[in-house]
Amino acid sequence: MIKHIRWPALVAISGSFLGICLLIFVAVAVGSEVRPSSGGTYIEGVSGQPISINPLFCHFNDVDKDLVALIFSGLTKLNENGEVIPDLAESWEISPDGREYTFHLRNGVQWHDGWPFTADDVLFTVEAIRDPDFPGVPDFALLWKGVSAKKVDDYTVTFTLESAYAPFLAYTTLGILPSHSLGNTPIKELADSPFNVSPVGTGPFKLKEATVKGVLLESNQDYFLTKPYLSNIEFKFYPDYQTGLSALRRKEIHGQLLYPVVNREELTELRKNKDVIIYTASRASYAVIYLNTNVLLFQDKAVRQALLYYLDRKKIITDPLAGQGLIANSPIVSATWAYDSQVKKYDYDPDKANSLLEGAGWRRGDSGIWEKGGVQFRFSLLTNNDAARVAVAEEVVRQLRKAGIAAELSTSGSSSLLQRFLLPRNYEAILYGWDTGYDPDGYPAWHSSQIGEDGFNLAGFSNGRADELLEKGRQATDEAERVRLYGEFQTLFAEEVPSLLLYYPIYTYAIDEVVNGVRLGVLFEPSSRFSNVTEWYMKTKRVWFKGG
Repeated sequence: MIKHIRWPALVAISGSFLGICLLIFVAVAVGSEVRPSSGGTYIEGVSGQPISINPLFCHFNDVDKDLVALIFSGLTKLNENGEVIPDLAESWEISPDGREYTFHLRNGVQWHDGWPFTADDVLFTVEAIRDPDFPGVPDFALLWKGVSAKKVDDYTVTFTLESAYAPFLAYTTLGILPSHSLGNTPIKELADSPFNVSPVGTGPFKLKEATVKGVLLESNQDYFLTKPYLSNIEFKFYPDYQTGLSALRRKEIHGQLLYPVVNREELTELRKNKDVIIYTASRASYAVIYLNTNVLLFQDKAVRQALLYYLDRKKIITDPLAGQGLIANSPIVSATWAYDSQVKKYDYDPDKANSLLEGAGWRRGDSGIWEKGGVQFRFSLLTNNDAARVAVAEEVVRQLRKAGIAAELSTSGSSSLLQRFLLPRNYEAILYGWDTGYDPDGYPAWHSSQIGEDGFNLAGFSNGRADELLEKGRQATDEAERVRLYGEFQTLFAEEVPSLLLYYPIYTYAIDEVVNGVRLGVLFEPSSRFSNVTEWYMKTKRVWFKGG
């Protein structure tokens, strides 16, 4: 029987115990790590409901696009900065003349119903679009009308273009359809096929259940790339994003994409919520003030440069946009592969603007407005009646008036703005937006051949060297050469300032902290937020290392 424990012995025992605990702690810390694990259902609120879950008919419904991005795969896909990378095709070659693209397909890929994926599926998809009876959007079909497809063997397909067109590679991100499911459906009936509400794809998730309240997707354990960690993705349908936001606060959902522009109060409240992580990503678009260069006032480069120096674009983003934008210095979005980070920047500098106007013969009149030859610096700024766009335009007008330029704001409905003013070039200046698409090709927006009413060179920009660079840029199939050509175009654009680039809009994506692995790049579509969805996870496991 132990009657007493002396203090030195107690200290020794305690020391031994602490030593053992420390060893265990070190063993756990050094000999293991926490890694993502399979399981969990990610629930997201979306605005609206699906209409056609089919890559050929999803163009005007974001919910359809979201589901298509998760259920289907293309020959290629875009990575986070817009580069084209392999998907169903593991590699490809382009002929020296840039007209022939040969894709080598992955062997062993299965459709969600177990059928093998082959070249027949690729040919069926393309030929459906090329068919005269195709019931889809004409503009979508236009590119493919000039593309012929040939099956070389079960896992090789060759496309031949009428002429070299480098952006074509980005169009091969189109989701491929299963010929075994739709091959017997008349092309003119594809838009009404039952397939569009019970689709079969090759993507990382497959449809499990669809109701009027939501859609449940389950992970595709036969997915040909990295299998998803998430077991399920569920979309709950709401009439608008604000309703979804309320559901996020109540923890009924895990995520909600917020549509630009979110009001300041909502953003402030979200940022106070410690359970929610706010992700932001640039959209593949820019807000711009088109200057009609047929108007005498805007034909002087120095005047156009001065206008841009007068604009405090940081303040425009901070105030009316509540921080939901990035300053645009180029017509090529800054987070994409072709952007030149060394392009000339026009920081807010009213003194430099004053010098430019004075050098161009302008003088500040007694009224405080700049004058030249007895004519005051006045013009009309037009925009659509979207609340956020109007708020930006009002700030622009305020800043220019402070600088001595009398800009007068007027608004119009979006359809009227396009048909009555933009396309017929019946304006002096218009605040509008331009979506850049999947490729940095600036030909449609800035080549002089697009100045007419059938084109979209809305500013009337005409520059021989710019035309040459844009022509070569859409023909060159080597990415490094395209980077060089577009770099020079960006330098020229920054010098000429054919219009006033304001900002790249950003999307805000609110997700519960329980969801990990989310990584956003440029959002070419809202559905681009799922570009790395196979890496998202909600569960973890501890993995022990073996001793050496």
